[in-house]
Amino acid sequence: MKTSLSICLILVNLATFGQKSKLEMSAGYVFSMPRGPMNETIKQAHGMVMDFYMRPKGKNYLLGAEMSVNSYGFDKTMQTYTFADGTTAPMEINVSNNM
Repeated sequence: MKTSLSICLILVNLATFGQKSKLEMSAGYVFSMPRGPMNETIKQAHGMVMDFYMRPKGKNYLLGAEMSVNSYGFDKTMQTYTFADGTTAPMEINVSNNM
């Protein structure tokens, strides 16, 4: 995931337009550390943020949106599942925690 995140950030930054254009984009790294009760179960989160802005023609302001994704946990376990007909099968369970 770290490799794909790095490639995505590089490609977005290469596609960034100049200040005079109508469309502006940016991307960055996000580090989060919860405080209070959430700190007992979530120690830290890593992710990325992407911004998209558009300048209306002849205006001195931007309209835009920001998206952010943080990942704070991943667990892979083997569990045995019992189906309705009584058969069992080992399953690999992947749990990914994102915000």
